[in-house]
Amino acid sequence: MDPEPSTFPDNTNTKRKSAVGKRDNLLKKAAKDFFKGWNAFEYILLVLGIVAPCVLGIIFGCEAPEIVAGTLMIVMTLLLAKGKFAGYFVALVATGMYAWISWRHNLYGEVAIQIAIYLPISIFGIMSWAKNRRRTRTDGVVVVIGHVSYKELALLIFSQIAMGVGYYYLFRWLGTQQLVASVASVCLSVCGGYLLARRSRKAMWLNTASDIAGVVLWSLVLAQGHTAAIPLVVMEVLILASNFYGIFEWRNLHKKQRPRRRKKQTEPVIAEK
Repeated sequence: MDPEPSTFPDNTNTKRKSAVGKRDNLLKKAAKDFFKGWNAFEYILLVLGIVAPCVLGIIFGCEAPEIVAGTLMIVMTLLLAKGKFAGYFVALVATGMYAWISWRHNLYGEVAIQIAIYLPISIFGIMSWAKNRRRTRTDGVVVVIGHVSYKELALLIFSQIAMGVGYYYLFRWLGTQQLVASVASVCLSVCGGYLLARRSRKAMWLNTASDIAGVVLWSLVLAQGHTAAIPLVVMEVLILASNFYGIFEWRNLHKKQRPRRRKKQTEPVIAEK
């Protein structure tokens, strides 16, 4: 005899639909949070960061990886300047692509910082920011601003000054181009990357200084006749603008989060009976 048809519902299909529904809700929530709290100026930077590398890359015959890397670097910087956690995941992809482009232009100092230094710092930043996030009505999920003592800051700066001597001789041995600018870019980027992972507002100042060194670095490459560096110079200028804007954005985030901290500290302690 043929088995009777089951009267129980298909639990497999039900679970599958439930999983798909949860995934769609997470994607919608992530997309909504991505653009939450953006103003007109930030949208202009975002559009320029997407359009400018593409247009200039096509005009000057750049390869697709260079165009994509330029776009990702600008988007990453703008997200981190707004305190958005998603910026670090964009950074992981942009780091690898930027290192490869720097290698092609014999900027071995930039390769060293991206692979050996900035990549581990980015991983540390992901773990740090994942534990220190806050959801707000106006900005969505943003990082909780941290504090770095002046003693820790001084140790960081002096360590990079000392290591800068080692960077100089290492990069000279490797035959890197634009030696002094590369060393300055490495030292400033390490300081900025570490402070960013520590969620310090001082990171925006160091990153801005690093971007100035980056603009000089790629401008020197352009001055040697490498017209393919034009999109990268524009990228560095837009990254500089994003990090400079991040100085004020992180200050605003700090002001928004500070009252809550004070309120929490002044709560009365109720003695147990």
